[in-house]
Amino acid sequence: MARRRRWTGRGFGLLHLNPEHPERLVYWVAASDASLYDANGVLVALNASREPAPDLVIADNEERLVAARRMDGRWKWESGYATSARLAREANDWAAERMRVALGCDFVVQENASGEQAPWKHAEETRVADLAAFSFGHRLATMTLTGAELKAAREKTRGSRVRIWPESGEIDEATRYGVGLVGLDMRAFVMVTRLQPEDFELVDLTLREVLRKADGGDR
Repeated sequence: MARRRRWTGRGFGLLHLNPEHPERLVYWVAASDASLYDANGVLVALNASREPAPDLVIADNEERLVAARRMDGRWKWESGYATSARLAREANDWAAERMRVALGCDFVVQENASGEQAPWKHAEETRVADLAAFSFGHRLATMTLTGAELKAAREKTRGSRVRIWPESGEIDEATRYGVGLVGLDMRAFVMVTRLQPEDFELVDLTLREVLRKADGGDR
């Protein structure tokens, strides 16, 4: 009965090799709540949020991520999920802090990391590895902004799909600040702020690597 209660209001989307036609894939959706079959619902949104998507996504009818898994090139589940730590705080803040440490920057730009568009609203049992499953090849990037540019950017991003984290704190207009972000988020940052720093540079580090390292090393 405990397992049934945990499954109430939940569903999954699974991308897998088609056993009858190995040259094709099959996408299987199953849920205990009809809303999770909606083509505009959370399961499809999570699977389509960024490519390449995880092979398995479990979500609930509160639009929260429960779990995500990825398979290797032989269609075997990647290792390390069972020992992955549960998230102890809000996922987007946690990821931003890990990025700031890894890149040695002062601020982090994130797209769709707050409000109704936040991709990582999560259940209590969601683990770090579930977040890493979404970030397979997203290279990180760095840039610098003056304090004056940062203040202007912070004002322009309020209420938008882009946020600058931390979202509060003093900024000295004469100081140059290091800013980190997922490279793919730069387009949204430029569109919202109209700023395009010339020293924007992709680095040889992915968000997935940062999250997995914070979870106890490469698995």
